[in-house]
Amino acid sequence: MKYSLTTESKNISGVTVYRIKAETSFGDVKRGDLGGFIEGERNLSHEGNAWVYDKACVCERAQVYGDARVFGEACVCERAQVYDDARVFGRANVYGNARVYEGAVVCDRAHIYGEARVRGDAEIGDEAHIYGDARVSGEARVCGDARVFNSLHLSSGHFFGKRGSGEDIIFVRVSDDMELVCKGDVICTDW
Repeated sequence: MKYSLTTESKNISGVTVYRIKAETSFGDVKRGDLGGFIEGERNLSHEGNAWVYDKACVCERAQVYGDARVFGEACVCERAQVYDDARVFGRANVYGNARVYEGAVVCDRAHIYGEARVRGDAEIGDEAHIYGDARVSGEARVCGDARVFNSLHLSSGHFFGKRGSGEDIIFVRVSDDMELVCKGDVICTDW
């Protein structure tokens, strides 16, 4: 067993979660370190270096495994999964049936939910929302108040968010010498 549940608890939307304590050293976690909060052992794998830090919480049927890290005041709940070496932090929320994996980063006050998938080296930040059946991968960056939803798939070279003048824009590198810029912060359809 790499961790145990302590008696320290708190209530998150009617769900009781318990602080975890490392029972062995692994990754950057030392034996005896206190972690974040989980509802039960189904939420955090005893395999790999996955860990929940700080005030972060994982509850309901959500799972964190592999080498994933959830920290700050982030919350992973419902049936969401964070795995491989993904990181979720700040006050980010991952919920519904969403998946964050393969080194993806979700931070600040971003929300990933529904059937959304965020993977690869993708970074989601600020107050961006990725939801529905949206897919964000590769080196895509989504930030500002951007909304990516329905069945839109973004990958390497896409940038969503505030740039330059502070206006929300969509910046898509179509090829090495061609760029497409669209103003507005709502993306709702396939291209």
